[in-house]
Amino acid sequence: MKTFAAVLALAIGALIGPALLDWMRGAQAHRAPRVAAVATPTATASATPEPEFIRPGELAPPPGSLTPEPERADRVASSPEQAIRDYVELAGNWTASSVIANYRKLSARTIGDARVHAQQMVARVPIDKTYQARKPSLQTELAGAVRRGGTSDTPTYLVVIRQRLTMKGAPAPSETPAWQLATATLAHTQGGWALTRWKEPRS
Repeated sequence: MKTFAAVLALAIGALIGPALLDWMRGAQAHRAPRVAAVATPTATASATPEPEFIRPGELAPPPGSLTPEPERADRVASSPEQAIRDYVELAGNWTASSVIANYRKLSARTIGDARVHAQQMVARVPIDKTYQARKPSLQTELAGAVRRGGTSDTPTYLVVIRQRLTMKGAPAPSETPAWQLATATLAHTQGGWALTRWKEPRS
């Protein structure tokens, strides 16, 4: 019986097997084709470029732009020596009540650093309590000026001076203070001379 059953099973398998395979192939043929997933590119936000920092003076001015006029003095001296004398007279001889007026005149007669210094003094004196409370007074004697260097249009001079500063609450200065050396730089401009820089002497 067992042998018969085994033979029968093999026979049924031989008959049914090909038909089963044909049915499975047909079922696969009628099955809906599987569509492969297509990757869709993801839209990414474009990076915003950082603004480029432009330093002043790196770019040339646009065509047609105005060119700044050169600095001008309202009054120029006939010689470098005269410009130095005018400066010493105003910057080196004043009282607490005249110092502002003197530096206002200098701001109109100088250019460059010397003008900036004069303008700063005009703005500073009214708010500096020393000038109201201690009443300073400056006297300067000019002995002479000697050409030191620079160019023909921008010479530098050594200036021999001595100064006497008095104020309330301070010891009285010597009646004959020592001579000192200041430095003056000038510029030839507008057909004359204007002081551009003054370096105070050091004791």
